Amino acid sequence: MGKRPEQTKTQAENQKTMREETNPIEWPGESGQFCNQEQASARIVENESQWRDLWYILQNQRVEPKIDFNKYFVAAVFLGSRPTGGYSIQFLEPKSEKDKTIVQYRVKAPGNGSFVIQALTQPYAIRLIPKPNTKIELREVP
Repeated sequence: MGKRPEQTKTQAENQKTMREETNPIEWPGESGQFCNQEQASARIVENESQWRDLWYILQNQRVEPKIDFNKYFVAAVFLGSRPTGGYSIQFLEPKSEKDKTIVQYRVKAPGNGSFVIQALTQPYAIRLIPKPNTKIELREVP
């Protein structure tokens, strides 16, 4: 994974202003088929630095939404490179388990005979979730 290029002062100031105008409640998350993450991974994002790095991986030209990391965290799942389209990630409701909060997700593959794009894809999903007072864990479920 490459490092984000440094921004000029003007670019950084403009993006800061735009981030401040974004309400985190208006942005619950997103998913897509193309990003800059060829290896499968799942991660929890709990601060602005991690968030900017994640947004860069998404190759998103929009300014990243402003998130209050005192109240929320971001769960991100990347499926890595897949040979076709039709793959997706479904987040389930977080659940408490002893001294931690489990964020479960399910990976869906295209069905046999499905009509899907015949191109390499890098499916991903990210979701904004209220921050618990416990340790957070991502877990794939069948």
